[in-house]
Amino acid sequence: MRCVALRWWRSGNQQSPVEEVDAPVVSCLVHAALSEWHLGNMTSSRSSMAEAISLAKKAELIWPALTNALFNSGILAHFERNVLETERLASEVIELSTRHNFPILAGHRIHTPRLGAQRLR
Repeated sequence: MRCVALRWWRSGNQQSPVEEVDAPVVSCLVHAALSEWHLGNMTSSRSSMAEAISLAKKAELIWPALTNALFNSGILAHFERNVLETERLASEVIELSTRHNFPILAGHRIHTPRLGAQRLR
């Protein structure tokens, strides 16, 4: 399962007519990974999410893309009941959001990763 944004990204024609807050190819891969997980394709899901994180890290100036990819990777870890990975990714998201002053956590009651992990158990 691959999306049009990924083919567009790989074509080398990445000039967008609008300024993006997030990298469209990263969002596409994140949604593909979540869809693949829900369809039972765990290996493909992990592969798509790893690619999303890798591309987000290469697009250094688009920190929200990396935050989005890490956040959703944490969602997958939570679905898989992987407490340590969920904690690690939650910490990364909080650290990136704080360092770059993202409003990703604004308006939400912030729980510590440890509290979230306790709820998984």
